[in-house]
Amino acid sequence: MQQLDEFSRFAKQLVEREGEQLPLDAIFDRWHQEAFRDDDLARIQASAEDYGQGERGVPLDTFLAEFDARRISEQNQ
Repeated sequence: MQQLDEFSRFAKQLVEREGEQLPLDAIFDRWHQEAFRDDDLARIQASAEDYGQGERGVPLDTFLAEFDARRISEQNQ
């Protein structure tokens, strides 16, 4: 609910500031870019630090095999 309030405030301010009617999807895109920029940057920074420390993640085929095994196991419970 908080994000809906934040989006509503952003949309009102954007229309007042720019003085034009923008499509809802354009307003949402701009809000999302601004609202989540800090989160995205923090995730990128954390990933870069992990990579710098030698973390290379898991190969996709290994991840998918483990993911499928967990999903099947959970369905059988």
